[in-house]
Amino acid sequence: MERTEIYLVSVKEWIHCLQISAAVYSKAGREVFLINPDSLNEDLESLALLGKRLPVDMFDCTGDPALKLALENKEGLSFKG
Repeated sequence: MERTEIYLVSVKEWIHCLQISAAVYSKAGREVFLINPDSLNEDLESLALLGKRLPVDMFDCTGDPALKLALENKEGLSFKG
């Protein structure tokens, strides 16, 4: 099964979100996962389930140091960049 690249983007920075999404979707095999810092626990659980079920490489594009720390500390998630 082919690996999918998942780019994590925060909904708090909507202009940045649009820019990253346009770049991500310009190439096949890449997807955007929108992270809402207000519902972070639910989003982290969803990402962990996704990582268990599919071969994915995740990239943090949130630009938020606190969010990055939470993502890095979530068991079951691994990041390429």
